[in-house]
Amino acid sequence: MVIAAGGTICCKNENAVIKPCGGVYEQLLSSLGRSTAQFTFLDAGNLPSENNNGRLISHIVNTVLAHASGFDGVVLLHGTDTLQYTSAALSYACGSGCAPIVIVSANYVLTDSRTNGFENFRCAVQFICERHGTGVFAAYQNAGEAVAIHRASRLLLHSDYSDCLYSLSGQLYGSFQNGTFQKNSGYAALPDGAAPFGKITLADYSAAIAVLHAYPGFKYPEIGENTQALLLRGYHSGTLPARDESFIKCINSAKSRQIPCFCSGGGGSVYESSAACRKMGIIALPPMAFPAQYMKLWLAVSRGKDVAGVMPLSIGEDICPPVPRS
Repeated sequence: MVIAAGGTICCKNENAVIKPCGGVYEQLLSSLGRSTAQFTFLDAGNLPSENNNGRLISHIVNTVLAHASGFDGVVLLHGTDTLQYTSAALSYACGSGCAPIVIVSANYVLTDSRTNGFENFRCAVQFICERHGTGVFAAYQNAGEAVAIHRASRLLLHSDYSDCLYSLSGQLYGSFQNGTFQKNSGYAALPDGAAPFGKITLADYSAAIAVLHAYPGFKYPEIGENTQALLLRGYHSGTLPARDESFIKCINSAKSRQIPCFCSGGGGSVYESSAACRKMGIIALPPMAFPAQYMKLWLAVSRGKDVAGVMPLSIGEDICPPVPRS
């Protein structure tokens, strides 16, 4: 099953403006040569992915869930801008044991000679046909590199001005080398610690969760009355300004209303501010990519789940465990 949800891979360049178009299935199939795979195609709404919100992500995820049965796998055509968020939502909806779902995007339209869309699609199809894994993945070729297969729940946000895609802690699931898939021998994962969410229903906006990103001089705001959970995106070492008055006031306000507070980031060392945050009741999350943290929290709150119990549990192999050193 090939499902088109929009993005550059489903666009054309017209008068120096990239806009949605049709006919991409024929172009993609022509790149496969003499493939014996059989395909069924479905349009899930050809909308550039920067327009995605909770409702549209729910539509994409539920379309995959509704039409995947009976197929060896699904290729989802999607835009790069919000690829990580839809990838995470799909991972949480499906878990790690479903038939393979591979998300494919492109850095340029398919008529541009620089595009990686054909290679990404070809490797996604090969990955499914050769049965290299279950669960949700993303196939993407960075410039000058082989096509990588990422665990979809571990995708990092793009760096500024870059279309390259990377996995948390460099933990690729594998890659295609000279046409042959090679699984990463260092890839480590935990089994699902909670059942996947299945069909999801998100509102347009994530109004029930607040996300605050630490940066120098940031004055932490009052938490809104409707907030049910707080996600703090700390610095890479898991630190936050635990001595800052506005930060302390913000956290105390959340605690007084029994709003669970979570913090991303962290490494092998525990800094003074990290220890202070723990004493304040802030829950340090295990190693997870930020888009996965955000979508997992949004989904858990939308279902009325015990978020403090759900967030640390692996679903869709989102948590990246430390790899034992030899």
